Amino acid sequence: KNGTSKDTVTLFTGATDIGRYGLIDKFNGQSNLSYYTSEKCNSLMGSDGSIFPPHLTKNSTIHVYDKDLCRILPLVYEKNVMGSDDIPAYRFSPPLDVFEDVDKKPENLCFCPHGPPCAPSGFFNMTNLMGLATKVPPIARAALTGILFVVGVLLLLVAVWRLVRGANRLSSLHLAPGHVGPPANKNKDVPMGNVPRN
Repeated sequence: KNGTSKDTVTLFTGATDIGRYGLIDKFNGQSNLSYYTSEKCNSLMGSDGSIFPPHLTKNSTIHVYDKDLCRILPLVYEKNVMGSDDIPAYRFSPPLDVFEDVDKKPENLCFCPHGPPCAPSGFFNMTNLMGLATKVPPIARAALTGILFVVGVLLLLVAVWRLVRGANRLSSLHLAPGHVGPPANKNKDVPMGNVPRN
């Protein structure tokens, strides 16, 4: 009720390896996920988005655990920006191929646990993450599927409208050079689609 998450996140302190400072050790007691078909896709080895290891550069790939998508998202350098209080910072955003289909990016196959056909480019199939469907009687499941389809189409239209309206406001992260600690600016706008950068 006060905005505090019910989740328990354990982070590395960096005492034995400064490169792991701020990375997730456990999320709700789990050291990895169990939704996907590979250890890499089930990995939690990323930041929770509030703090990052030191010595990040433009060439760094930052990995952030997105609880809503139940997966690690890579963020890569996009451009230099001015952060809070006019501090020069780097903007990190998801690469354009993060939700690429498995024909063009085979390593995404592990995010398609039921095998092909998988979600098309720009989409992420979350049906494996929604345990609700297994607890619903068949008749109700059919009705629920129809309702979810209609809601999904509406959400897709809203998402496309939001992307067209503000493509430059997609999920991004601003980190000052030599950064240690929380980001200068953090925006999260889900869904994150594949939008060409200017």
